[in-house]
Amino acid sequence: MFKRRVSIVGGGIVGLAVADRLARRGAEVILFEKESRRAR
Repeated sequence: MFKRRVSIVGGGIVGLAVADRLARRGAEVILFEKESRRAR
């Protein structure tokens, strides 16, 4: 079995929630955000 790699564009509330859910399920998550702060 292989580990899934997922890229998420956007560090808003939804992007962070999806990243958290996928990471808890074992995915390797990379989050891209253009701003210096997330979930504004």
